[in-house]
Amino acid sequence: MSVACIPELPEVDDPCGMWTEPGLFHVVVEVEGQRKRRPLVYVPATSGPRDIVVGLHGGGSSGRSFVATTLLSPLADREGLVVIAPDGLGFFRNSWNAGGGCCGEAGGREHDDVAFLDAAVKEVSRKTCGNNVLAAGFSAGSMMAHRWGCQGSTVDAVLASSGPMMVDPETCRDRPLPVRHYHGLDDRRVPYEGGYGDQAQNDFRSVDETMEAWRQRNGCSAEPPLRLVDGAATCLTWDCDADTTLCSIEGYGHAWPGGRNQGASVDVTTEGWAWFEEQFAPSLQQ
Repeated sequence: MSVACIPELPEVDDPCGMWTEPGLFHVVVEVEGQRKRRPLVYVPATSGPRDIVVGLHGGGSSGRSFVATTLLSPLADREGLVVIAPDGLGFFRNSWNAGGGCCGEAGGREHDDVAFLDAAVKEVSRKTCGNNVLAAGFSAGSMMAHRWGCQGSTVDAVLASSGPMMVDPETCRDRPLPVRHYHGLDDRRVPYEGGYGDQAQNDFRSVDETMEAWRQRNGCSAEPPLRLVDGAATCLTWDCDADTTLCSIEGYGHAWPGGRNQGASVDVTTEGWAWFEEQFAPSLQQ
């Protein structure tokens, strides 16, 4: 089914009220100097305010595929959240302008994916009584989530998997931002240690460089991180002004951990959402 067959997200009298016709919609997003784009939006049968998850797919994939792989729609129904599933650009391979020449055709274009994602969130939030916003990305989408969290204005937290920050950290905004990054230690497409992966298209930054950039932005202390081991996953959490966590997964390659994928000892969809909720729990804001 094409986006043209999916109804546009409607204007309702009370965006914060119960959504009487839940389901899949699209929204028209326009950024000056760029072409119109129509990301998919899933709204469950809930009342607002509603948190928003923006799912950013890997290179060559789609927003619809990312939502299916991560099982975001069942999560949305359980938790009463809105899911935005945009597609990247590129004639042969949908991807994102994540910085550092990444990724694919999208990395060499002039279009501004940060402005596009900010505009998409503002439009969907206005129509659905949006609240806190989580950028969740895999591979090239993970790189875009890091860039959006670094430079954007509508992101409240970043949940990233298998893709480092590719932009210069000096371009990041000053405000601390919660970030949680997962990476398989056997990832050969986007290696943990950086450099050229199996496809040899980009010279990737390392996971350590990515987390150092976030530690600088989030005002982390020099104290050693808290270390938590859960099966094959080892998570390090630093003492910072905003939660800054890295989870490395032994024996895991280039795939979203959990959801429909097997082989990881963690389910990033459910674990990441629980982490996101903790960041904005009332007890933490007092």
